[in-house]
Amino acid sequence: LLQACATSAPNPRAPEAGGYDQLMRLATKAEQGGDVATAAGLYAKASEARPQSDVPLLALASVSADSGDTATAAAAYAAALERRPDNLAARTAHGRMLLRLGQFDEADQAFRQVLSVDPKNAAALNGLGVGLDLGGQHARAQSAYRKGLETAPTSVALRNNLALSLAMAGDPGAAITELQALTAEPGAPRRIRHNLALVYALAGRSADAATVETGSVSPDAARINLTFYESLRDLEGPALAQAMFAATLQSDPILQADPQAVPQVRPAGP
Repeated sequence: LLQACATSAPNPRAPEAGGYDQLMRLATKAEQGGDVATAAGLYAKASEARPQSDVPLLALASVSADSGDTATAAAAYAAALERRPDNLAARTAHGRMLLRLGQFDEADQAFRQVLSVDPKNAAALNGLGVGLDLGGQHARAQSAYRKGLETAPTSVALRNNLALSLAMAGDPGAAITELQALTAEPGAPRRIRHNLALVYALAGRSADAATVETGSVSPDAARINLTFYESLRDLEGPALAQAMFAATLQSDPILQADPQAVPQVRPAGP
């Protein structure tokens, strides 16, 4: 299992490491240097060196998720949870990876397990809402987002996802109002502007979509994005939700790491 968690073998030129502490130091150094494959392999070896600890597995999961290796991240989180089943942050992160893999039923179960222990967990409510949206259950998704906002009222992730859910459910006006408010806030992520342009396009407001989008990216990128946004107008229900999810997954606006909504899973260091 641990070998399956590593994206590839470590760099053969990397120094051999003996004990757990040395392996973790080398892995952290490799990760900081951008050598993800070596870092992943060393974290896996560190997990073998200390089989009772979930820390190296969480580190492996984090570096794998950040590099886009969702399958490895999901496997590492699952292995970490075997060692420490009560880690709610890891279980929530595992649920997010399962969503990315399209394993919606398993993701739903992971989020509900967290909520059975902590009913107000904003991160789990956010993930639960995304899964419900992907299944076309927008009213239930919106209920989850709103419950999460009771705990984390300023969460960009929850507010963004609620707006997208409203748009999917056929209420673009309410979605636009929320996204306009988000984009007006200092330091708002650029992806929120993309989402606003998307919702304008879904609402048939092509000129407004173009104004927002051309102010965010290059003219060529804006044309490509706007063409895609317009193409989504022919979709509805789960097909629309899943198309939006797949298209935005790389920048992760739906499952973004909102510090108020997503607990930190990654350990601070060895």
